[in-house]
Amino acid sequence: MHTGEKTLSTVRRPSAHRAYLREVSQQTTVLHLQGFLFFGTIMRVEETIRSLVTESAWVRAPVRFLVLDFALLLGVDLSAAEAFVRMQRLLSGRNVVLVICGAGDGKIFRALDSVGLLDLPDVEFFVTFNDAMECEFACLCHRPVCDTKISSRDGKRVSACLVRVEQCGDKARW
Repeated sequence: MHTGEKTLSTVRRPSAHRAYLREVSQQTTVLHLQGFLFFGTIMRVEETIRSLVTESAWVRAPVRFLVLDFALLLGVDLSAAEAFVRMQRLLSGRNVVLVICGAGDGKIFRALDSVGLLDLPDVEFFVTFNDAMECEFACLCHRPVCDTKISSRDGKRVSACLVRVEQCGDKARW
């Protein structure tokens, strides 16, 4: 677990912009998950996320975005997928946006969709980690593009930032 300060996106920026992003990126926490998540392993992830929103941790380091990188995950069972719904509700109480990237469009994505995680507010999905970090940094810089909600082709409400990623040529999925 680390802050966005340690993992900036690969976009090249002027030094003044990089300095500002290093400062505000402390509001982003990143967890790189790996292996297979099931009822036994998801408990550790849930404990870690709960520790971020305890009163003492919140006073010391409030979080605006929690980025979960699924790129190294092999799979997610139903109990783990349901745990992400519980975690999102916990994060929502602190106005933290849950950002999931690297889930692809295969079994992991379908498992998360089957429990309704895709339909919950303050949940964003990105194809790659870099796409997720770039959008969150745009939000931290007060660009309104990520705060706007629009309807996707299938009628679901999604973040405009996802549409921006797709328009840039990447294959964003929701």
